[in-house]
Amino acid sequence: LEEYWAGADEGSEFSILKGRQFTLAQCSEAAVAEALAPLSYQLLHVEHHYAVFVHRAFAGVIGLSAAPPAHLFDEWRLGWFCSPLSRYLLSLESAARFDFDQFFPDPSMPMGAEAAVCQFLKSQHLVAPALHGCEKLPQAEAAKKASASPQHSRPAPIAPGQLKPAVARMQRVLWAREMRNPGPGQSHLLKSGERAVCHPNGVCDCLVPYRGPMCRAEDESDADRKRYYRGAIHYIVNEGKEHLAELFYSLTSLYEQFNARMDYPVLIFHDGLTTETRERIVLQAPHRIWFFQVTDWLPAEVESGQELHSTFALGYMAQSRFRSGPVFTHPATKSFDYLWTLDSDSHFPGMIESDPFKELHSNPDFVMGYSYITMTSPASVRSLWEHTMLYAMREGVDIWTKRLITNWRAGQVHFMSWFLRSSVEGYDRYPHWNNNVLMTDCEILRLSFFRDKGSRYWDYFSYLDSVHGFWSYRWGDHAVRTLGVSMALWEEDRMTWAEGRVGRGSDGWPRIFQMSVPYAHQDYCTCDLDEDPPVSCEVIHDPKAGVVHPELSAVLRKKYWRCKNSMAR
Repeated sequence: LEEYWAGADEGSEFSILKGRQFTLAQCSEAAVAEALAPLSYQLLHVEHHYAVFVHRAFAGVIGLSAAPPAHLFDEWRLGWFCSPLSRYLLSLESAARFDFDQFFPDPSMPMGAEAAVCQFLKSQHLVAPALHGCEKLPQAEAAKKASASPQHSRPAPIAPGQLKPAVARMQRVLWAREMRNPGPGQSHLLKSGERAVCHPNGVCDCLVPYRGPMCRAEDESDADRKRYYRGAIHYIVNEGKEHLAELFYSLTSLYEQFNARMDYPVLIFHDGLTTETRERIVLQAPHRIWFFQVTDWLPAEVESGQELHSTFALGYMAQSRFRSGPVFTHPATKSFDYLWTLDSDSHFPGMIESDPFKELHSNPDFVMGYSYITMTSPASVRSLWEHTMLYAMREGVDIWTKRLITNWRAGQVHFMSWFLRSSVEGYDRYPHWNNNVLMTDCEILRLSFFRDKGSRYWDYFSYLDSVHGFWSYRWGDHAVRTLGVSMALWEEDRMTWAEGRVGRGSDGWPRIFQMSVPYAHQDYCTCDLDEDPPVSCEVIHDPKAGVVHPELSAVLRKKYWRCKNSMAR
């Protein structure tokens, strides 16, 4: 202290440095008060990092003789803890080099959080580590984690106006808990400012990138600002226990294998999630998540006697219809160029090295990317092909032409031909659908192709919706997407196939692409086939076969996969 006061010219670097060191030493106000009490000193007040004591001989001079002694905690709380300036004095916060982010779990390091907390407790001598389970951590592992801990190095600088990652994540948890029920006049301001979508039940959801009670805060990432396009990933969820367990695993998988690097916003459409469920979803992985309640799953002319998503039947129908059309015109997707669809039980068994958004954006001819093709059940497409032919006849879309069922040499047929059988004797002018479909549990779409209400795809969906096929026949969105896209593309491309030419829509001039993504969904799994030898999939969880992964929820009944030699759980 003598050295400090001897060189303490006001504002000097010496004064600031020494003052900072003394403050960070964390001297105890209670200890000082206890030491000065026998010398007849009592606390007067605390002002930031100064505690002022007065000798009892002078107490009457300043009016303290009749006043009760100052309460140590209250004076510390008022003079330091509750002062908005305390964290900035002498640049204490930055000089302390304490990074709160280290206490948020890193999904790629299962024991990282525990090791960081144990190391911090040991370094501060706060409490016996055994009370926190630190003795259970292998010493080598704990030392390895601690050596990589941010507290041993200066944290990365934060740009002006930006929050630290841990604080931003906590803020997103608070935003997720909010039920926005605006008061009189507020909903009008939200809607007129195009910052929110408001529902008949009074709830308003902020549109990306807006947040907060009145959707005034912007939550845009550096990655968003650097991209020349806007892309988002979306799910549809409900409150079902198994459904949520699937989503939690999918979100973790998506973050670990892709979105930790790419940071695309995640849109979650739902039919009413509780505050607790929204908070659990946001805490599952550090995505930027927006929730959107859908209140019009059923068109007005369709009566519903069941709760949506409460059974496979009605829930499947409502979801299929929404993904077939209304999702493209929903206000939540209006500002985006591309949309990546995932099911709650979609997951990624290995690292995603390429960005499917970037691949879609790179070729203006591409309208979508898909993961795999399979044959659908006839029960889910009853009368769909017949209604499709009626629509094509009415609209003059020639799906009967021989150009679609000839030239079956590899790569010399149009995309629509993938889904048609070759000529059947006696029905040469009658096209037959082979029931193959592009699976929509993992697809990426160019939204301008689908949402324009003057487009062929949207008109086709509107026709199918008008005949109530989603409710009467349980038409699946995978089948509607396949036939709608292939017919719309053939109408656009057929002139390029004149006079026997191989035109647009062939392998040499593609309109769609297969996503190069390690991906798994129920009984399907694919890894990196470009490797030599190809990387294969292995099941890590299949309760029906007696394979149960210790880290997966007991309520998960479907298969889960990983690529061999992958670090995926």
